[in-house]
Amino acid sequence: MLNRLYSESKEILSEIDKISLGAEKTILNIRLENRDKAGRADTFYNKVIIEFENNIKQTEEHAKEQLVEDLSGLYNSGEGYNFTLIVIDFIEWRIYSPKLNKIK
Repeated sequence: MLNRLYSESKEILSEIDKISLGAEKTILNIRLENRDKAGRADTFYNKVIIEFENNIKQTEEHAKEQLVEDLSGLYNSGEGYNFTLIVIDFIEWRIYSPKLNKIK
């Protein structure tokens, strides 16, 4: 869709290509209570993690859990905690920032 909307702008298309490289980005070092695991961010680009959902109203809590796991893995991998976290269903966008006192 973005390619269609911005087909006349090579600069914007270049950024879209960069964002696409972060699709299904593997996140390592996610520590759970009883084990470590790897996960996949739907999109990870330039300190932004995006979780796509079909309907935010139905799956927001699950999406937030996934964002927390992704952020945890990035933090445990030395990436820090300064990320913007987004859940989107293409009708609604929910934007979150981590609470520093909650980072384990």
